[in-house]
Amino acid sequence: VADTWAAVQCLAMENVTERIVVNKLISMSQSLDTLIRVTATKLPVRLSQRSDVILFMVADKLNNKLWINRYMACKVIQKIRTPLNKDILHKLLTLMWSDYSENIKSVAGETIGVKGYGHVLHEELCCRLRKGNEAEKVDALKRVIHLKMMTG
Repeated sequence: VADTWAAVQCLAMENVTERIVVNKLISMSQSLDTLIRVTATKLPVRLSQRSDVILFMVADKLNNKLWINRYMACKVIQKIRTPLNKDILHKLLTLMWSDYSENIKSVAGETIGVKGYGHVLHEELCCRLRKGNEAEKVDALKRVIHLKMMTG
């Protein structure tokens, strides 16, 4: 593991943006070692300054079957400066409303807000509160409560 981590770090520091490097960084961002976890989260952000492709590679993890991979992808996307395209925004909205994990629902909504798409969140929430069935209204209220806790 140490050799792999050293190799991935070196490649990332040399601005190698191959999928295998980015995928390994995402998987290492789940490390129990705090230093590895923090570094593995920062390096894709650094790489994204050189290539917009990094956002798409990280966003691909939003489809991963493991909730922790979807969670870490959201956290990394929050830090990447590249604006979201419609597909990624739609995927985050889908996760926010439909994921089985409450953690993913929360972090997806948080990501949408952090990336500057709060108006989209507002429209979605208002629409569900006005036109949704009872379950959708309850879910929208849960999202409002979470967003209120985030913003104080």
